[in-house]
Amino acid sequence: YSDLEYSLLLVLENRFGKGSESLIKDVEELSGILKKHMFTGWTSQPMARKDIERELRTFLRKKYLNKPSGIVYKEIDDLCFMLKEDVETYGKAG
Repeated sequence: YSDLEYSLLLVLENRFGKGSESLIKDVEELSGILKKHMFTGWTSQPMARKDIERELRTFLRKKYLNKPSGIVYKEIDDLCFMLKEDVETYGKAG
């Protein structure tokens, strides 16, 4: 795993529990989506940061909202905030 993928996995495991093979696949999918929006210096560009946040929210809603053992809408903000911090810390262009 990349540092980004590992950090995303830790956040999701903290919320949904460890040992889920589907979480690993979700992290790989999410990482691929996010990397399309990353470029050198993306963290200093407000529009790029908004694009990342939009992709995170879309992904969380699609994968986990109102699913068995999923999240409710108000949890999306908290989870999105934690994931966004990790993406800004570990996300690199490429």
